[in-house]
Amino acid sequence: MSKPPVWLIEFTIKPRFAANVDRVVDVLARMASEGIHVGYSKDAEGDLLLAKVIDEQHLDMVVEILTRTHKIELKAGAPMVAYRETLARAVEVITRTRSRRAEQVSLPVSSCG
Repeated sequence: MSKPPVWLIEFTIKPRFAANVDRVVDVLARMASEGIHVGYSKDAEGDLLLAKVIDEQHLDMVVEILTRTHKIELKAGAPMVAYRETLARAVEVITRTRSRRAEQVSLPVSSCG
């Protein structure tokens, strides 16, 4: 069994007409079943979708398929790149507060993995 793709880019999709939200979801589900690496989720209100892709080429392809092939008018938000950071070694964070009495807090921080 293959590993699920790592989503590196997320962007919002807002159809011009609220009635097209279900149509966009159907098209995204069809693309995912056909092997195009795309994921999506709906917000609580249901009129905004968050699409997830693995690279810029897939982002362009998803928007192209929705707008040209399926003639859905939509507004695609700016792409947001997912950054993943891990600590290479244990560190100690020292915080000082400015007050009449000098306080210093020291917290050890280490990687979870």
